[in-house]
Amino acid sequence: ALAGASRATAIKGGDAKTAKAPGQSAHADVEGSVDVAAVDMVEPEEVSLPELSSKVHEIGKLLVSIEPNEQQVWGLVINPLAQLQNLRAVARQIGTAGTGADKAYNNVKQIARYLKIKDLLNVKEPSVHKDRNFMLEIRTFINSLNNDRKFESDSRHLVPLKRILDYAAAALVRLEALKTNFNFSTAHPESYTREAVTLYYEEALRALTDFADPEIRGSAREKADADTDVLLSIFSVEEFVEKILHTVRDYVTGLRDGGHSKSVTEFKAACGGQPIEFEGVEYGGDSRGAVPDAMLATSDMGDVFDEAYRYVTTEAWGVMEEVHQPKVVAGRIKEILREILVGTAVFTPEMRRHLGKPTMALAVVGLDKITGNINLKEYYVRLRGNGEIAFIEDFEDGKHVDLFEMREYKPSRVHAAVKKKKDEDGTEELQTGRKYLFTIGRTDKLFGYTPNDLVNGCIRGDDGGGPKAFNVF
Repeated sequence: ALAGASRATAIKGGDAKTAKAPGQSAHADVEGSVDVAAVDMVEPEEVSLPELSSKVHEIGKLLVSIEPNEQQVWGLVINPLAQLQNLRAVARQIGTAGTGADKAYNNVKQIARYLKIKDLLNVKEPSVHKDRNFMLEIRTFINSLNNDRKFESDSRHLVPLKRILDYAAAALVRLEALKTNFNFSTAHPESYTREAVTLYYEEALRALTDFADPEIRGSAREKADADTDVLLSIFSVEEFVEKILHTVRDYVTGLRDGGHSKSVTEFKAACGGQPIEFEGVEYGGDSRGAVPDAMLATSDMGDVFDEAYRYVTTEAWGVMEEVHQPKVVAGRIKEILREILVGTAVFTPEMRRHLGKPTMALAVVGLDKITGNINLKEYYVRLRGNGEIAFIEDFEDGKHVDLFEMREYKPSRVHAAVKKKKDEDGTEELQTGRKYLFTIGRTDKLFGYTPNDLVNGCIRGDDGGGPKAFNVF
């Protein structure tokens, strides 16, 4: 089951069917079964004639709140066959509880559950209205609910309601298919196929869609199948790329742990003796050409890093096609190598003075150069004489560093007293407006995305407040 439930309906694979009548779908034979969780089953709601007016008002309120939550879901209510932009993102949002898209999806589902209201209506759509702009009809319908008007089954204001209900059911077919795709791709990737998705969402909606207009229902199913094909293609590409990145991570980590990342000579020798292998892929040879020289340019991370990046990127390049976005993948490989080889990377030092001891210039490097993240350009760590990061070897596991931030010096009364003492001692004066290193704390987490991530990754003080202060001199 895609969601936890105590009761589920099993869908057994059957013979392939040809979609001849509207609403039918053609499926290949599917072995085994797909369990539909009870929570995913959508049942139509029974509505009596005395309840009609209150349910109409409820439908109006549900409609009004769809558009503010998710514009594309609202677009499907207007036109269930509309082309959706960025299917993967929409599917993820619908499948994630609490998002605007999820709320809009649930509103559409509730409206569709009132499909049986059509049987209570005693209105006939005038032929002159058949080609009328449906959005205008919905707006008119919603506006008619602005007071406490009581509706009867033959009220002229309910003329658009049949179409609203049918379109909501068709929109739900599209949305349920997207949600099912997302759930399969994240929770059950091994079972993710077109047939499994279609069987799942059709069974989940079967009790409901039987009451929908067969023509629009059938067209919506065709669009849902097309959406699934697109999402499956995206999933296949992403899965392939993740396998490449996983292989790269494991391979380079193994070389590092084996002590082969200390020099270019050692690294090349290790690669020659045990080259990287990508399983389950076809090597494209030279059909795509070599990696562009600009992508293999010298970095700020040192010779070993550059050689590692050149080697694994060149090998990965040979198994990718354009659909895999090899340039993007190369960027992700570089991010992985930054983390793995941070301990042996060699940087060019920058000399910066510290707020607490301005007479001494410290050899440091900006975290933007270490991580490739420009958001961290004001944060620094110390370097050894050979350009490697100065991890504190006698502290815990030897993987921590002191973290600094460049801050502009602004004098205060306290600083004035300090200045007076420095004048008396003959030491250097802090200069107003000049930036100095300020100690943030001690951390083993250098790859935060934001400055807050860095600060939160520092060792906390005994009082549970901010980062603990350590002596850095």
